[in-house]
Amino acid sequence: MTRTMLEEIRREIQEKVLDKLRLRASSASPVDGSYALAAPSSYLIDLPPGRADQPDPELPAPAVVVTMAKRSQGQEGSSAEILLQAVTYGPGITAPGAAGNQFDPAWEGHWDLINLLDAMAQYILANPVLAGKYEAISPVETQLAQEQPWPYWCGAIQFEVSIPDYHPTIYSDFMT
Repeated sequence: MTRTMLEEIRREIQEKVLDKLRLRASSASPVDGSYALAAPSSYLIDLPPGRADQPDPELPAPAVVVTMAKRSQGQEGSSAEILLQAVTYGPGITAPGAAGNQFDPAWEGHWDLINLLDAMAQYILANPVLAGKYEAISPVETQLAQEQPWPYWCGAIQFEVSIPDYHPTIYSDFMT
Protein backbone atom coordinates (compact mmCIF):
# COMPACT_ATOMS: atom_id res chain seq x y z
CA MET A 1 0.00 0.00 0.00
CA THR A 2 2.76 2.50 0.90
CA ARG A 3 4.93 1.49 -2.03
CA THR A 4 1.94 1.80 -4.37
CA MET A 5 1.18 5.30 -3.05
CA LEU A 6 4.78 6.47 -3.46
CA GLU A 7 5.02 4.96 -6.95
CA GLU A 8 1.76 6.59 -8.06
CA ILE A 9 2.89 9.99 -6.76
CA ARG A 10 6.34 9.53 -8.36
CA ARG A 11 4.77 8.65 -11.71
CA GLU A 12 2.47 11.69 -11.69
CA ILE A 13 5.27 14.12 -10.71
CA GLN A 14 7.50 12.61 -13.43
CA GLU A 15 4.87 12.82 -16.18
CA LYS A 16 3.26 16.15 -15.28
CA VAL A 17 6.29 18.15 -14.06
CA LEU A 18 9.72 16.61 -14.54
CA ASP A 19 9.33 15.47 -18.16
CA LYS A 20 8.61 19.10 -19.12
CA LEU A 21 11.76 20.55 -17.54
CA ARG A 22 15.30 20.71 -18.91
CA LEU A 23 18.13 21.29 -16.42
CA ARG A 24 21.92 20.90 -16.46
CA ALA A 25 22.89 17.23 -16.54
CA SER A 26 25.70 15.85 -14.37
CA SER A 27 27.07 13.83 -17.29
CA ALA A 28 28.41 16.95 -19.02
CA SER A 29 31.65 18.83 -18.45
CA PRO A 30 31.02 22.52 -19.00
CA VAL A 31 33.51 24.15 -21.34
CA ASP A 32 32.96 27.66 -22.64
CA GLY A 33 29.60 27.76 -20.86
CA SER A 34 28.10 24.81 -22.73
CA TYR A 35 26.50 21.85 -21.03
CA ALA A 36 23.94 19.12 -21.69
CA LEU A 37 20.32 19.54 -20.67
CA ALA A 38 18.11 16.73 -19.41
CA ALA A 39 14.72 16.17 -17.83
CA PRO A 40 15.06 15.25 -14.15
CA SER A 41 14.73 11.55 -13.38
CA SER A 42 12.70 10.31 -10.43
CA TYR A 43 13.36 7.46 -8.02
CA LEU A 44 11.68 5.80 -5.05
CA ILE A 45 13.29 6.00 -1.59
CA ASP A 46 16.92 6.67 -2.67
CA LEU A 47 19.17 7.62 -5.57
CA PRO A 48 20.80 4.75 -7.42
CA PRO A 49 24.45 4.26 -6.46
CA GLY A 50 27.13 6.13 -8.40
CA ARG A 51 29.69 4.34 -10.49
CA ALA A 52 31.80 2.43 -7.98
CA ASP A 53 34.79 2.28 -10.35
CA GLN A 54 35.23 6.06 -10.11
CA PRO A 55 37.10 7.73 -7.23
CA ASP A 56 34.35 10.37 -7.05
CA PRO A 57 31.05 8.68 -7.99
CA GLU A 58 28.76 10.83 -10.08
CA LEU A 59 25.25 11.44 -8.83
CA PRO A 60 22.50 11.17 -11.43
CA ALA A 61 21.43 14.80 -11.62
CA PRO A 62 19.00 16.35 -12.07
CA ALA A 63 16.91 13.94 -10.04
CA VAL A 64 14.03 13.74 -7.56
CA VAL A 65 13.65 11.08 -4.90
CA VAL A 66 10.10 10.38 -3.75
CA THR A 67 9.97 9.08 -0.21
CA MET A 68 7.92 9.30 2.96
CA ALA A 69 8.95 11.21 6.08
CA LYS A 70 6.28 9.55 8.25
CA ARG A 71 2.89 7.93 8.15
CA SER A 72 -0.05 8.11 10.55
CA GLN A 73 -2.86 5.58 10.73
CA GLY A 74 -5.86 5.65 13.02
CA GLN A 75 -9.60 5.43 13.39
CA GLU A 76 -9.91 9.01 12.10
CA GLY A 77 -8.12 8.17 8.84
CA SER A 78 -4.61 7.83 7.49
CA SER A 79 -2.08 10.31 6.21
CA ALA A 80 1.54 10.41 5.08
CA GLU A 81 4.16 13.13 4.91
CA ILE A 82 5.60 12.98 1.42
CA LEU A 83 9.15 14.18 0.87
CA LEU A 84 10.35 15.06 -2.63
CA GLN A 85 14.13 15.42 -2.39
CA ALA A 86 15.81 17.10 -5.36
CA VAL A 87 19.39 17.28 -6.57
CA THR A 88 20.62 19.48 -9.42
CA TYR A 89 24.03 20.07 -10.94
CA GLY A 90 25.81 23.42 -11.31
CA PRO A 91 29.55 22.92 -11.90
CA GLY A 92 30.51 26.38 -13.08
CA ILE A 93 32.31 26.95 -16.36
CA THR A 94 35.78 26.60 -17.78
CA ALA A 95 36.68 29.23 -20.37
CA PRO A 96 39.86 30.13 -22.18
CA GLY A 97 41.74 32.99 -20.56
CA ALA A 98 45.02 34.85 -20.91
CA ALA A 99 46.81 32.33 -18.68
CA GLY A 100 45.11 29.24 -20.14
CA ASN A 101 41.74 27.82 -19.19
CA GLN A 102 40.13 29.70 -16.33
CA PHE A 103 37.60 28.07 -14.03
CA ASP A 104 34.66 30.06 -12.71
CA PRO A 105 32.52 28.20 -10.13
CA ALA A 106 29.56 30.42 -11.18
CA TRP A 107 27.63 29.89 -7.97
CA GLU A 108 24.39 29.94 -9.91
CA GLY A 109 23.51 26.23 -9.64
CA HIS A 110 21.02 26.88 -6.88
CA TRP A 111 18.66 28.52 -9.40
CA ASP A 112 18.07 25.20 -11.17
CA LEU A 113 17.26 23.67 -7.79
CA ILE A 114 14.89 26.46 -6.81
CA ASN A 115 13.15 26.32 -10.21
CA LEU A 116 12.73 22.53 -9.87
CA LEU A 117 11.32 22.80 -6.33
CA ASP A 118 9.00 25.64 -7.39
CA ALA A 119 7.70 23.68 -10.39
CA MET A 120 6.81 20.68 -8.20
CA ALA A 121 5.26 22.83 -5.46
CA GLN A 122 3.16 24.82 -7.95
CA TYR A 123 1.91 21.62 -9.55
CA ILE A 124 0.84 20.18 -6.18
CA LEU A 125 -0.87 23.42 -5.17
CA ALA A 126 -2.74 23.58 -8.50
CA ASN A 127 -3.57 19.84 -8.43
CA PRO A 128 -3.99 18.94 -4.75
CA VAL A 129 -5.32 15.43 -5.44
CA LEU A 130 -2.38 13.35 -6.66
CA ALA A 131 -2.94 10.14 -8.61
CA GLY A 132 -6.67 10.75 -8.23
CA LYS A 133 -6.75 9.75 -4.55
CA TYR A 134 -4.01 11.31 -2.35
CA GLU A 135 -5.17 14.78 -1.31
CA ALA A 136 -2.60 17.33 -0.13
CA ILE A 137 -3.88 18.44 3.29
CA SER A 138 -1.01 20.65 4.45
CA PRO A 139 0.98 23.54 3.05
CA VAL A 140 3.82 22.60 0.72
CA GLU A 141 7.08 23.41 2.53
CA THR A 142 10.31 24.05 0.62
CA GLN A 143 13.71 23.66 2.23
CA LEU A 144 17.27 23.88 0.97
CA ALA A 145 20.11 21.84 2.46
CA GLN A 146 22.14 23.96 4.88
CA GLU A 147 25.39 22.71 3.36
CA GLN A 148 25.43 22.25 -0.39
CA PRO A 149 27.77 19.54 -1.79
CA TRP A 150 29.02 21.64 -4.73
CA PRO A 151 28.79 21.05 -7.70
CA TYR A 152 25.47 19.48 -6.63
CA TRP A 153 22.64 21.46 -5.10
CA CYS A 154 20.10 19.78 -2.79
CA GLY A 155 16.69 20.67 -1.42
CA ALA A 156 13.26 19.22 -0.81
CA ILE A 157 9.58 19.90 -0.59
CA GLN A 158 7.41 18.25 2.02
CA PHE A 159 3.64 18.01 2.33
CA GLU A 160 1.06 15.78 3.93
CA VAL A 161 -1.50 13.77 1.99
CA SER A 162 -4.60 11.96 3.17
CA ILE A 163 -4.66 8.28 2.30
CA PRO A 164 -8.02 6.83 1.32
CA ASP A 165 -9.37 4.03 3.46
CA TYR A 166 -9.04 0.61 1.95
CA HIS A 167 -12.26 -1.25 2.48
CA PRO A 168 -12.16 -4.96 3.26
CA THR A 169 -12.78 -7.20 0.29
CA ILE A 170 -13.87 -10.78 -0.01
CA TYR A 171 -10.15 -11.62 -0.10
CA SER A 172 -9.25 -9.91 3.20
CA ASP A 173 -9.42 -13.21 5.12
CA PHE A 174 -6.61 -14.52 2.93
CA MET A 175 -4.39 -11.46 3.44
CA THR A 176 -3.74 -11.83 7.18
